[in-house]
Amino acid sequence: MDTTAMERNERIDQLMTVLRLMGEAQEASSVGPALKVVAEIAALLTNSSSAGIFVAEEQGGEMRLVAQFGQVATTASEDILLRPSSWVRSRESRFIPRDQDENSGIKDVPEAFRHDAYWVPLVSSGETIGRLVVGGLPGGRPDRTAMEFLRLTAAYASSLISGLRLRAALYQRVAVLTALAQVSHTLSATLDVNRVLNLIVESLARLVDVAACSIMLLDRERQELKIHAAVGVPEDVVKNSVRKVGEGISGRVAATGKTIFLRDVNMAQDGISGCNSSRYQRKSCICVPLKARGELIGVLNVNDKKTRDFTGEDLNLVELFAAQAAVAIDNARVHGLLWKTSVTDGLTQTFVHTYFQQRLAELVRLAAETRGRLAVVMVDLDHFKAVNDQYGHQVGDAVLQGTAALLRRAVRSVDLVARYGGEEFAIVLSEVSPRIALAICERLRRNIEQARFPAGDRQVAITASFGVAMFPVDAQEPTALVEVADRHLYASKQAGRNRVTCSRAVIEMAMSEAPASGATRSDASA
Repeated sequence: MDTTAMERNERIDQLMTVLRLMGEAQEASSVGPALKVVAEIAALLTNSSSAGIFVAEEQGGEMRLVAQFGQVATTASEDILLRPSSWVRSRESRFIPRDQDENSGIKDVPEAFRHDAYWVPLVSSGETIGRLVVGGLPGGRPDRTAMEFLRLTAAYASSLISGLRLRAALYQRVAVLTALAQVSHTLSATLDVNRVLNLIVESLARLVDVAACSIMLLDRERQELKIHAAVGVPEDVVKNSVRKVGEGISGRVAATGKTIFLRDVNMAQDGISGCNSSRYQRKSCICVPLKARGELIGVLNVNDKKTRDFTGEDLNLVELFAAQAAVAIDNARVHGLLWKTSVTDGLTQTFVHTYFQQRLAELVRLAAETRGRLAVVMVDLDHFKAVNDQYGHQVGDAVLQGTAALLRRAVRSVDLVARYGGEEFAIVLSEVSPRIALAICERLRRNIEQARFPAGDRQVAITASFGVAMFPVDAQEPTALVEVADRHLYASKQAGRNRVTCSRAVIEMAMSEAPASGATRSDASA
């Protein structure tokens, strides 16, 4: 076989190998493995002993060695970078001869790429996104054919990077939509805003791979921000996380309604004071406004990316998530407001009779399952009709409102206060002993007795009668508990009003728990 035929066959074999390698590159699922194949292609087409590809994570940023082939004296674990200040920002291809000045900006890269190497820019949409380099060229420098092959290979590498990044971005968008769908699903299953907030921070932290994420909601009246949900934030920081609008990074975002993306939270930027980042491994942070129906409702903070500092892609992702999260929060608030309106008495701001019955059944069932205790208390204002007749219904309404406020303030957040009808209220005290239940009722009775309600230029005094039923001592069913408490309320009325009445069994249990701490107006009913 003559020399020409041999060269032709070698070239055919070489092209077949290139086509096979290009197929492998196309099947790669991420940038690293794909570019490793491209580096092999570059070395093969130019007969070079080594090849490498540097890629910038974002525009104008440093370039990282992500793929290498051949005789490159480095390991995969080494962090090989080209700094933005070096000549690599140039878009022109460049050959580095052996006598190149050592201050050229490439002295930190592997030896194989420092001298007798040819560098070609990777360009996408007019922006330099990386560099392809080959070293150990035959004859010390590339000929015209090798240079043309390198330009074609660089174009192919640029296309691969752009395609894979686009695919990764699409996958990220799908992940965002999936997370948002989960938020929406939870929203439809609960009226609890706090559950929605916690789901948002947990989903975003997982999606962006950060160690710390928090939501601060705006108190419009006080013009303050406070953390309402967080992951990776110390408990003491959450408790003391009050920021005035305009104060610090979060406050500035709330004041301007614009995102802040800081490369280093310790550094001042545009008049923004830095913050203490000693608890974070990485110093970049993203703070995004949460807006619903054109109004700011809070800010979303993400800190401490686990693998690297934040990039522009991370920023886009957080902003997309924040936009949808703000809608979810606003919807939860609206749903919560509608629910509260439907179960709350408009005059007294206590729960309505129907919700009391529903919630009492749930609490009794829970107490039965856990062998717990609870008290049902019926309260009726004494001689209330006389107040209406003497002072008018507006004063009567003020008395009802004032009494309801006294009842709500005197019980715990886990307890339930409802307007049972007219001037009658119902209370459920969860997980209380007979002694504590009677002590609470006596305190309520005394507070109402001592209260004075405005009636024009005068003040109105009123008293209340109480009836108490304990689960499981007096009854085990919701309806029966209400009936017992109502019967004891009637006994209080019959005994002269302004007193607390319960069963003799409850009195005996209360006395056995601890000595009486003072005289009360509690009576026993048979």
